[in-house]
Amino acid sequence: MTARRWSAGLALALAGPSLAAGTITEQRIWSEGDRYLIHVEIVLDAPADRVRARLTDYDHLHRLSDTIRESRLLDADPPRYTVRLRSRGCIGIFCRDLEQVQAVTERDDGFILVEDLPGRSDFRAARAVWRISAAGTDRSRVSYSAELLPDFWIPPLLGPPLFRDRLARETRQLLDNLERLARETP
Repeated sequence: MTARRWSAGLALALAGPSLAAGTITEQRIWSEGDRYLIHVEIVLDAPADRVRARLTDYDHLHRLSDTIRESRLLDADPPRYTVRLRSRGCIGIFCRDLEQVQAVTERDDGFILVEDLPGRSDFRAARAVWRISAAGTDRSRVSYSAELLPDFWIPPLLGPPLFRDRLARETRQLLDNLERLARETP
């Protein structure tokens, strides 16, 4: 997701392999020390070109997640882009406004690489890799992996499990919205 919850970004109400949008074929959200890792593979009922178009509509990423308040394309030098995300995230009663400036590379092979720029993000480090490929005529296979290292306080003991749960719900919402928006008439 947000790599903020977009990248973020951006996650998954992990209730089972087949949920509201698409079919999840693999899902993991875990932590290693202060790092949070996400890996999701899903088949969406939307064409790959439209899924990619929605993920790269940088001025409208807020349509993918309720936590993203604003997204703005700051610089474009294809295949590289600089994008700013502003979002509001909560872990239990602890809420925080977050900002990320990300370097995005759109590759011709279906990969989208996202990395927070050092010193311009509320994460010490954040990286995400999206891979979008066709899975039949009107379906797409999406692989999303992210590694987040927050640069903000997460309450001890209950904080890490709550943060993982929040990432799961945010990822799920993002994927649901991605599928819905990609199915709309362009």
